[in-house]
Amino acid sequence: MSVSARGRLLLAHGLGTGTLVIGALLIPGEALPGQLASIPARNWPLTADRGRDASALLAGLALGAGAAAALLLRSRSRRERLVLAAMRRDGPSALLSRFALEHDLQHQAAATAAPGPSPVALLVTVHCRCLGKQRLLMEPTTSIAAILSVLHRDLGAALPPGWSWSGYRAGDDALALRVGLGPNNPLLDPTWCQSWLERVRAIAAEVCARFLAGAGQGEDIRIVAQYLRGGESAQAWLRLQTFGETLADEHPRALHLLGPGDRRRLKADDAIQRALLGLGAEDLELRFQPILLLANPGHIGLELLLRFRPPGLAKLGTEAVFQRAMAMGIAHRIDALLLERLAGVREALQELGPLAARIDYISVNVSSASVATPQRLAELIGLLRAHRVDASLFCLELTETAATDLVKEQRSLVSTSQRLMNELDFRLFIDDFGSGLSNYRRVSEAWYDTIKLDRGLVRGIGRSFRLQRFVGSLITTVHQLGKTVIAEGVENHRDLAVMLRLGADAVQGYLIARPMPWWALASFLQDSPWTSPAGIAELQAELRAADRGLALADPEASGQAARPDAVPLERYILDNWSTLRSFEEFVLLFVQELRAWGLEVLRLSLAFLPDQDDIDCSQYVWQRIRPGEVTTLRMQRDFLETEEHLASPLHFLANRSRILRQRLAAGADPPFPFLKLLQAEGGSDYLGLRLDSRGISIPVLSVCLAGSSRFSEQQVERIEAMSSLLSLLFHAYESERSKRLALLDALTQLPNRRRYDSQLQAALVASATARSPLALALIDIDRFKAVNDTMGHAYGDTCLIQVAKLLAQHLQRENDLVARLGGEEFGVIFSQTDATNAARICEQVRVAVAGAGIHHPSALCDHRLTISIGLAVWCPQTSPRCDADALQQLADDCLYAAKHQGRNRLVVRQLDPA
Repeated sequence: MSVSARGRLLLAHGLGTGTLVIGALLIPGEALPGQLASIPARNWPLTADRGRDASALLAGLALGAGAAAALLLRSRSRRERLVLAAMRRDGPSALLSRFALEHDLQHQAAATAAPGPSPVALLVTVHCRCLGKQRLLMEPTTSIAAILSVLHRDLGAALPPGWSWSGYRAGDDALALRVGLGPNNPLLDPTWCQSWLERVRAIAAEVCARFLAGAGQGEDIRIVAQYLRGGESAQAWLRLQTFGETLADEHPRALHLLGPGDRRRLKADDAIQRALLGLGAEDLELRFQPILLLANPGHIGLELLLRFRPPGLAKLGTEAVFQRAMAMGIAHRIDALLLERLAGVREALQELGPLAARIDYISVNVSSASVATPQRLAELIGLLRAHRVDASLFCLELTETAATDLVKEQRSLVSTSQRLMNELDFRLFIDDFGSGLSNYRRVSEAWYDTIKLDRGLVRGIGRSFRLQRFVGSLITTVHQLGKTVIAEGVENHRDLAVMLRLGADAVQGYLIARPMPWWALASFLQDSPWTSPAGIAELQAELRAADRGLALADPEASGQAARPDAVPLERYILDNWSTLRSFEEFVLLFVQELRAWGLEVLRLSLAFLPDQDDIDCSQYVWQRIRPGEVTTLRMQRDFLETEEHLASPLHFLANRSRILRQRLAAGADPPFPFLKLLQAEGGSDYLGLRLDSRGISIPVLSVCLAGSSRFSEQQVERIEAMSSLLSLLFHAYESERSKRLALLDALTQLPNRRRYDSQLQAALVASATARSPLALALIDIDRFKAVNDTMGHAYGDTCLIQVAKLLAQHLQRENDLVARLGGEEFGVIFSQTDATNAARICEQVRVAVAGAGIHHPSALCDHRLTISIGLAVWCPQTSPRCDADALQQLADDCLYAAKHQGRNRLVVRQLDPA
């Protein structure tokens, strides 16, 4: 027997069962087990034959181990393929899964590694958010997965047969499409692609509506798409798609086809994330905004505000940075960095010397992320202790929700604010009160020292009596609970005066001071009138005197005392609302009010400029040279396109800025030609205001003073307040005008079909009640199509206007109505008129039109315009019941008969008894 034969025999029979087991378990590349390596040499005689047998045995063992390993790998590969195949399918919908999408994109990226001139595919995500929002409208047996399967099927049926595409379930309510783009695919054209995506959205909306009881779904379908280009990674494609979905949430639009601009935004977004993740305490810039303590004149509080030094974050803005940090889940880290800086703030305060005693506290904002969970709250408390933050100097500001949220302790539930006050003895401010959904029960029982009213409750409070009542009652309630109130967002003297009157304990806002760096605080404490006790008393007196409920004039500006018997213009308008029927009268009242303040008025103008829906503009002008007269100017819309208007302050106010203030002193160079004219006439100060528009026009008020008169800030605020009332008055007048216009035909100025239908219904009821006859005439211009076709529509419109005038001249009875129903058809309602009298009037109208000599291009009409009339009459005594449709149909039949009988005639019929 040969060596190889003996080796095969030994491999087959083995040297015992252990040999076969070892051979089966041997893995290529691994050493033999130690037990085999240490077998004593005496068991293996070193003869030549036995050496050859051993070599053959080892060779056999190696072959067996290789075969076993191959079988093992083959089995493992098969299992992996089965697992991958299962992962590629979404079980509920039977569609390809999100995993399959990522896997296929990786293969596509590997196959198109080299950049090319054209995209290789289009990736589309269809988000059907309505499926989640309106799940209750589905049938019990219907699932979101089933709806997405139907959508996949319908989209596939709508795609051209030659297109290569795949569909995936990309989320709970999202379907993804990957469409291959060959060289001639029309989707390569972005415009065509946009149109196709709109079609995809329409199909998705139709499918959703089919399963959601027909509820409108269009606004809840979001499409995000991007072109996939060679040379990019699958991760980059998926990251851009996710970013596009975020854009769809922030800027709701039905369709987002991502382009180069979005890629740049994504790159900038990634840079912002990197900057946030690498943020350090030295990257925080601290600003301090003074809080005026009204109960302790001369003393202030400070609110510590953050700015970010990294250029990308600084450009984004503090609020947006915090929103991004909240989305990333790292906002609490920024709070931790801020706490590191507080020791430096305390040292800087000590360096102020005696001025430091005038700073009562410094409030520090804590984000809701830092107290979102018991663990986070514990970390915050640990940081406050570790940095030895002085609770006698620093206060913590928390939002209402964050301050009143309950956290679990060992045996009970306590609020966040309660735990902070109990453990660290910090003063707590509830920040931005009134900015969201307030739980007044929890606020009344919460642990806090001060409520800071949100800017939305303070800004503009001087113009809102309702807001004053609400905020006043809130301040009273907080005081009764033993707490204090800070009014945040005070930006003008009027709002400040109201907050003083309502009893706010402190005020904060741009009127007092803007946020400033620490080095500027010393100058503010020394030089600002807000930090002088005597100055505060004087300012309080002046501000209270400026309140329109307490005084009418500004003695400091005009040199005149307020008249005790004078009635404020606002009160006069409210008391005499029903008697003010024109803007001319209001303009005169406004001028008189300004003169009562001691101002010398050169010119006052109230203009109503059209927006996109209006067609004309009006302007009411008062001038000093004609003191008892208001000039009314009417301009068509084309006036807005003239160079004169485009270079005017009116255009600037209507389109660019809400307010324009310009001094016109000698030597000044006004920016508008019109202001230069006012300057030449002796103008000294110009104020222009765009008022709130509640209708279809844009109201603009402008006032120019003369001589030495100048507007004070208080007077500007008072004018703004009066202008708000003016805007309301304008809305009332405009509503009446709009209502009239809505019932008129624009061409003929006759009542339109809407007015006609309403009048006919009323006339039917009145006739049935009074049992008096009612007649209805339908009038049609004969062969009017030939007029338009031959003479043109402009001439046709002229004919319609002339016929309308003739009808109005001959139909002047109080209860009659003539209206244009559309085209060349007119309708006439004769109330309390029998057939004889109605026919007589209609015949007079027909003769008048025929005799007017209006030219008609057709010889069939003897080249004169004529009309045909169908007259229907209802008499309640003979026919008790009648409706508008029946009477209209009878009149229409009569008109058809008049046409059929040769035109230019009247046909009359009476409604038969039912």
